[in-house]
Amino acid sequence: MTKKNKENPFLIYSGMGIQMIVIIVAGVYLGKFIDEKMENETIWFTLFFSLLAVGIAIYTALKDLINPNK
Repeated sequence: MTKKNKENPFLIYSGMGIQMIVIIVAGVYLGKFIDEKMENETIWFTLFFSLLAVGIAIYTALKDLINPNK
């Protein structure tokens, strides 16, 4: 294995963390946007999309951890 093929684990895991943060923040803002457009008093869409985004973020992180070569 040459230096070119080695990947720094710090870069891999920090990239996964940043990816998770971006997915969760996007879910929260999508839910907030829908709640504001529908003029809801409760934040049901924000809660739903934030929880959905957390699930998606965990799924993508686990997928990358189980099979890191793809």
